[in-house]
Amino acid sequence: MVATRLETRGAWISFKKPILKALPVIDLDALGANQLDFLAREFDEVSAHELLPFAQMAGDSTRARIDAIWSEASGIGKIGPIRELLGREPVVGLKRI
Repeated sequence: MVATRLETRGAWISFKKPILKALPVIDLDALGANQLDFLAREFDEVSAHELLPFAQMAGDSTRARIDAIWSEASGIGKIGPIRELLGREPVVGLKRI
């Protein structure tokens, strides 16, 4: 989504509907019953925790837990390094190059 955003004024951004329709999303219907049960249990636990702002995502323990949950449920491997790299991206981290 970061790559498809349209700059507006200040810190605000915009997304056009055709762009949003083309974005890939997780197909929850493709997950098995055990995966869905696991995700539901983990959601109940993690939903009580607050997320830090995007600019602090690299060190956000709640986001790290969510990454670990998705990694375990999907079997895609560790995705924490992607979050850490994204957190260093200037637009997300609100840092000038």
